[in-house]
Amino acid sequence: RHPYPFVWKRDIEIRPRALLKSGGHLFLGATPTDIPEDDPHAAYEGRAGGMLTVFSTDDGKKIAEYQLASPVVWDGMAAAHGHLFMSLKDGTLLCLGPGGSE
Repeated sequence: RHPYPFVWKRDIEIRPRALLKSGGHLFLGATPTDIPEDDPHAAYEGRAGGMLTVFSTDDGKKIAEYQLASPVVWDGMAAAHGHLFMSLKDGTLLCLGPGGSE
């Protein structure tokens, strides 16, 4: 028995690597679960890319999903001043937020 009642529960078909709550959003950096026959270690080693999925903290509904060229490193996310910062396995540092540009 859990000491706290569940607010919501959701099954996901990705491998989480980083989780961050900011405001009413839950950000999940992950790798895919598909295993290519010709490269079975691709997802684990970062060659299969990654993804960022955003959920509502109120009800667990998926708000958005973004494909990334490389997965987020283990616990590699932070939020500050309305921006989400992610460190990716290929050495890239991403900053997402309003008014963004490359």
